[in-house]
Amino acid sequence: MLRYLSKSILLLFFLVIITCVVYTGALWIIGQALFPFQANGSMLNGPDGNLVGSSLIAQPFSKDEYFQPRPSAAAYDASASASSALAASNYALRNRVANTLGPLVKYENGTPVAADIEKWFQQDTYQGKPHIVAQWAALHKNAGKFSAADITSTFFDMWRQDHPDVQLQDIPGDYVTTSASGLDPHITLQNAMYQLERVANAWAVKLNRHPSEMTGEIHHLLNAHAHAPLWGLAGEKIINVLEVNLELRQRYGAP
Repeated sequence: MLRYLSKSILLLFFLVIITCVVYTGALWIIGQALFPFQANGSMLNGPDGNLVGSSLIAQPFSKDEYFQPRPSAAAYDASASASSALAASNYALRNRVANTLGPLVKYENGTPVAADIEKWFQQDTYQGKPHIVAQWAALHKNAGKFSAADITSTFFDMWRQDHPDVQLQDIPGDYVTTSASGLDPHITLQNAMYQLERVANAWAVKLNRHPSEMTGEIHHLLNAHAHAPLWGLAGEKIINVLEVNLELRQRYGAP
């Protein structure tokens, strides 16, 4: 009995040494020698040399001068990675997407919808019934006062239901939907092109340059950074938001 027990303990000891020391040590040496950037978290530094984040984890950007990542159900917290877990039929998802679309959606001719949403709101009629706020409060079990910005976001879905035949510009799906992890650092090239006008105009104002000139330069930058997964063999082209924003800052300075 003791003989078998001693052999089992000895085998366990060797397995611990092999799997926890030898194997992990070998991986650490190979990683540091051949792939130091990836092995240390793919960390990126800003133009001033300070650490700004990892190219593997998305982070929010609020200024118009920068491209924005996908929405995050985890609030871009790497320790709380999660998806929204909301089905396409879920009202909460529809409401969140509508709140995002309201201030930025445009007609097919390029005219913003926001002004028409405000005019419709002032008429105070939804689906032939008066008192829009009361109807919204009944749907949401809530009520409140709304600013102009609140109106275009909060009531876009109701406005859209009142105007189902209006033709609107398509918006990239990843602009308004979260990734499975909530931390996806990439957006599609289509998404980036959708944001291009806002980004270029903001830099044009800051640098006192013509918007079309800035649009051309940043468009070229996006194409240079765009790549499809698996060396171009699968999926559509994507860009890494942090890497592109860092290059914008490198080229044009911090806003």
